[in-house]
Amino acid sequence: MDNEVRMKLSEKDFEDIVTTMMPSILKYCYGIMINYYDAEDVALQAFVKTYAVLDRFENVMAVKSYIYKAAYTGCIDELRSKKRYKVLIDKYESSIKENVADNGTYINETTDNNYISDELAAALETLTPMERALVYGIAVEEKSYKELAEVFDKKEATLRKKYERARKKLKTYLTGKEME
Repeated sequence: MDNEVRMKLSEKDFEDIVTTMMPSILKYCYGIMINYYDAEDVALQAFVKTYAVLDRFENVMAVKSYIYKAAYTGCIDELRSKKRYKVLIDKYESSIKENVADNGTYINETTDNNYISDELAAALETLTPMERALVYGIAVEEKSYKELAEVFDKKEATLRKKYERARKKLKTYLTGKEME
């Protein structure tokens, strides 16, 4: 940088970013995780991760882009972790029997905030986490392929094709018919 003074974002700038972006990042994570509490954890971690490297950014748009990337990778990491955890749960199923009440129902101490129907959640489960993130970004947040290409580090054409395939999977699941 020749004679350019790098503008450093202040903590107040970051606070404003968190205030404005938290709802959309939380929804974004929820669209990938399909579990409110996990999404909330990942969203908060994305902001913490971003704050730790705040001095690297020159403008607000770069920070926002980084937050989306951090949220996406956080979701993927959490889903991988849960997958490994599920394998352990399945392997040691006998220890879960302690959580079964006398009437045979499972005792679940947490309740899940379902913001989407069970049918839609099941349909979304058929998609990969990346496909869910892509569908959410395009269908709900109305982001452009250019914006999403930056988040996913992929070409716009690649994302268009992935989105088309994800839509087809969802439609097939939800309607039981092949898309024409």
